[in-house]
Amino acid sequence: MLRENLKIFLLRKRLAAYQAEKDFRSARTRNELIRETISTERSYVNSLKVFVNVFYEPLKKQPQVLSEQKLKAIFSNGTCCQNFTNPIVGQILSINQVLLQDLDVEIEKWPNGRISGCFKKMAPFLLTYTTVCLI
Repeated sequence: MLRENLKIFLLRKRLAAYQAEKDFRSARTRNELIRETISTERSYVNSLKVFVNVFYEPLKKQPQVLSEQKLKAIFSNGTCCQNFTNPIVGQILSINQVLLQDLDVEIEKWPNGRISGCFKKMAPFLLTYTTVCLI
């Protein structure tokens, strides 16, 4: 009986160690995915800023380079952006800046932060992308 109890004890100990290792691997993978998501979002926002500041804004200020009509054709989606002062790329930049700020707030709460709420909050605004993709 003692020998059998010892076997059971050792099996339980091994199982607990295996489960702890599995949980650790899952947590590590989750952390890596979250870091990559935030890093990618930060890079995307920076690229959008460059696009707006280096291309759109300078071209908007130089009508001799591109007419307003051509600028609208390049930088806006005629179906949702009748107001030229807010081209679709500007909307996308604003949306993603807010998303990135929310992600940064959640990561500060780590390990209790939940980035899923950031995406859920922004989901209605992410529909802007469906308009871009339909062009």
